[in-house]
Amino acid sequence: SLVINDDFIAAPGAANPGVDLAPVGPAGRAGLRLHPDYEDYGCGYVDAWVDSDTGPLAVGNALSYTLFAQDCDYVNSNISPDATWQGDSTYGSINTNGSGSYYAANAGTGTLDANDVCEWWQVDEDPDDPPFGDLEFYCDGFSSRTIYVYPTISGNDDIWWFGGYDQSGYGYNMEDDLYTDSYGDNFYWQIDVNPAAISEGNDSASDFDIVPNGEDADAGGGFSGAVTCATATVNGVNSQVDACFNVLEPRFLQSNGLELFKNDKSCYPTFALPGFCDWWPWQIIDNTGNALPFGVDLHEVFPGSAVTDYTGSPFNWAPAAQGGISLQTSSFVDVLARWSNVWNPVPTTGNTCPSGPAMLHWEQEWWVGTTAIVSGGVLVMTDSLQFYQGCGFPIY
Repeated sequence: SLVINDDFIAAPGAANPGVDLAPVGPAGRAGLRLHPDYEDYGCGYVDAWVDSDTGPLAVGNALSYTLFAQDCDYVNSNISPDATWQGDSTYGSINTNGSGSYYAANAGTGTLDANDVCEWWQVDEDPDDPPFGDLEFYCDGFSSRTIYVYPTISGNDDIWWFGGYDQSGYGYNMEDDLYTDSYGDNFYWQIDVNPAAISEGNDSASDFDIVPNGEDADAGGGFSGAVTCATATVNGVNSQVDACFNVLEPRFLQSNGLELFKNDKSCYPTFALPGFCDWWPWQIIDNTGNALPFGVDLHEVFPGSAVTDYTGSPFNWAPAAQGGISLQTSSFVDVLARWSNVWNPVPTTGNTCPSGPAMLHWEQEWWVGTTAIVSGGVLVMTDSLQFYQGCGFPIY
């Protein structure tokens, strides 16, 4: 790629054969001969640079690089093979692989260095014969612009909130551990979307523990869930893609079918006429509009006193006992029943509702997360249980 002015190339068969450049020049220069009086004169390289994409790119990706040189005629040549290549970075962010590309090995910044670039360089221009000028053969080095390698985040699984109760035994992920594919001594984590939905761990560790805290778990309203996103800055470079996940929680009860009138022992083993047994099936729905994927602990609470609707006498109807249950699925049945003549008035058997005069009603709450009869967990429904002489149903 070296251009020599024709006026200074020795004529074939001349008494002085000239000087062969091959012994001192790069490979491929053999055959070019300078007149001995002008062996340092010609059109050499005037500039060189490393051409490479500087990112930012994710750890694990590779991009190409080239060392270009420009001669005095503004002709660019690829002289990459003439250089010794290496990556220069504090945290081992950049590795060369010897095939014209570099590998993003770790988060951080660095440069690609082309060292030992030994060429004929033009050191000045001849004012009488531009663009030719004096040449000098020496070795130089060149660096790319700063290359940015960013970390990627893994472990961003959805997590669940049950009012502070642990339901991991059913299969729910109760906390998460975010981590990156990078190493170093400079980590910083940040929750930049819906931070109120979680409690953060150590934000300067190589991994990041997060647990839900229940605040703003319905962020966005509707069935969007609490979408929460985290970023990581490692060795001074920020992750370009947020790690996002849902903070999920039970949201409400959905009717799972019509009331079933099971006025026989399929209702309960001790059921006996006269009386009624009404089944109300429910399914627990989360804050994304989906049924809970596993079973869960559930209980009911009667927060207030019963209100008597019946004005006759005698009267001894009273609320049932509050109960809790460990469900194997997200569905359950609320059994509203009265039977036997221990009740006054005596229950009747209705196959519709309302049936007969109103007896009494009371408030009911459904909580998910524990079987203990407490106002704790996640409240999924508040309703009123209305009992008639021949049936019972929830008003919600």
